[in-house]
Amino acid sequence: TAKVTASGPVTTKLLVGSVDPFTVALDGKPVGDGQGQGRRLAPDAEGFPVTLAPGEHAVTLTLKATGATPGVYLRLLDPDRKLTAGR
Repeated sequence: TAKVTASGPVTTKLLVGSVDPFTVALDGKPVGDGQGQGRRLAPDAEGFPVTLAPGEHAVTLTLKATGATPGVYLRLLDPDRKLTAGR
């Protein structure tokens, strides 16, 4: 789980790249899932629209590891710089 804080309302995309199947949730609510790319890890392979109200939020990614070398990319698009990483 990662924490992120929005300084104002943000409508954006949560982007995921994973070699393994995954599910992703925002504040405990499912956002989406994917089958992964197998052996060819690529960033931003799948995107899910999300809206964040001002304040702190939790992003949870759950992997179903199927191989010996899991790999994952996860990021929120933030061109207006309204988001900060939590601790």
